[in-house]
Amino acid sequence: MSQFDDLADTIDMLRIGLASCSYQKPDPSSEVACEAAYIALMNVRQRYLEKGKFGATGEELKAIQLLADVSLDYWNRRSGALFAFSCEQLRAIRQDQSKQFKEEQERNAA
Repeated sequence: MSQFDDLADTIDMLRIGLASCSYQKPDPSSEVACEAAYIALMNVRQRYLEKGKFGATGEELKAIQLLADVSLDYWNRRSGALFAFSCEQLRAIRQDQSKQFKEEQERNAA
């Protein structure tokens, strides 16, 4: 499960970086890689929910590999400040998601 979370974080970090730096040139290849990896991850998630097993098709694995390659290239071409900002934004988003999840569980338990 942690590998799934790491991939979701990779997608979200890249999305935050792409959205946060308005002065940079558009990077459509990174955006496409994010979308392809997101679709692959959602397919993996759906199969897990239906069958109880993690697994990916060859095309999904290619999308995930593309995400890894594009993400590495993207962050190597950007400032450390943007990376740090994106990390902090992702941390805040995940904390908010965790809080919302706990609140939802409490409402459902009541």
